[in-house]
Amino acid sequence: VSQSRYWGGGYNAAVSLVMEVKGLSWYDSIVYLANAYNVPLEHEDASPEQATQRDEIKAKRDEAEKAMQIALSYYAGNRGDEAFVQWMEARKLTADDVDIWGLGWAPHNAKHLTTELQRKGLYATGVEIGLIKDKSEGGQVKIYDTLRSRITIPIKDVFGRVIGLAGRFVETAKLDKNPPKFVNPSESFYYHKSKVLYGLNEASKAIRQRKEVMIVEGYADVWALHKAGYTNTVAHCGKFVTQEQLRILRQLCDKLVVS
Repeated sequence: VSQSRYWGGGYNAAVSLVMEVKGLSWYDSIVYLANAYNVPLEHEDASPEQATQRDEIKAKRDEAEKAMQIALSYYAGNRGDEAFVQWMEARKLTADDVDIWGLGWAPHNAKHLTTELQRKGLYATGVEIGLIKDKSEGGQVKIYDTLRSRITIPIKDVFGRVIGLAGRFVETAKLDKNPPKFVNPSESFYYHKSKVLYGLNEASKAIRQRKEVMIVEGYADVWALHKAGYTNTVAHCGKFVTQEQLRILRQLCDKLVVS
């Protein structure tokens, strides 16, 4: 992509608007618009090998997006489950909150999503992006859904695309002994926790307006602070705030408050 080709007229207005609202660089804004309107980008001076590699990467990401959408649809369809409803009511989360954050429910069904992804020819992709567990134990291969008996929490990139699914175990559910409270997305070509901030897609406008961002640790902290009016709140994914995350936030504001 050549900046000179697009810098002017309607292109300039559209790109400038995305840069302002989303807080993205010029190039990332071009990519955002191209993805939003399904317009292929032409990369100048790309060799045949580079073009082939780019097409392969795009095809891989397209498959990952399809698998993720299947998972999101499945989990959203389980919101009527009693365990999900009780957990939301106990935390005073409304139906609007559920919609805003895209929360869902992964029931105690070990292979429903796995079976669906297999049927769609997306099994390998599901394993690679962490939707399916595929491991050997005692000489046998065990295959099952990664998230079971958990509140599902979509994690988005700066473009608003879901790139990972976390899961919060619900204590009333019956599962393995002492399961971890949270299961976070596994690292893959599709998800890099060091470059992701939970809630950024929802908070970016408020961050730019207030010229300040609040950084917290947990998903639920983000929900609670947004409900309280602190809509410029995000959470770092991982144990620490990384340089990549700080770089993203510096494009949006000057002041960072770490809670």
